[in-house]
Amino acid sequence: MKTKKTLRILVPTVVALATLVVISCEKENLSRAKVSNVSFTECLSHPMGKGAFNPDTILTHYSDGTLFVEHRNLAVNCGFKRVTVKTSTSNDTLTITEHGSPSPEDCICEINNSFQIRNIPKGRYVLVFKNCYPEPIVETVNMN
Repeated sequence: MKTKKTLRILVPTVVALATLVVISCEKENLSRAKVSNVSFTECLSHPMGKGAFNPDTILTHYSDGTLFVEHRNLAVNCGFKRVTVKTSTSNDTLTITEHGSPSPEDCICEINNSFQIRNIPKGRYVLVFKNCYPEPIVETVNMN
């Protein structure tokens, strides 16, 4: 009798702990994502006001744990010297923040920016691209 009560408590507890371990491992794997090989063009368009943008185009390709990204028509400050790409993760969401720096000018231009994100396990992810000017771009991508 005592054994049955113990099992009724023990089995659900073990299952819950195992689920937490699996979820934690998945988050840890995605949190290891690392940006590399950032390259960008000079301004493609003449400086413009805040609102006269061409549509962003984001092209992605996944191979062997690496996500290859090309972001066309990325809006940056005209005075940029470099482009910084940072990532943050939450569950199955990978947020990618791109911005040109420094930002000393009072104008915006568009560039093409490409980079790689390594250490991404296979799976289905929500990619959120953030930049200072336009609204974030959100897309769901299957990486298999």
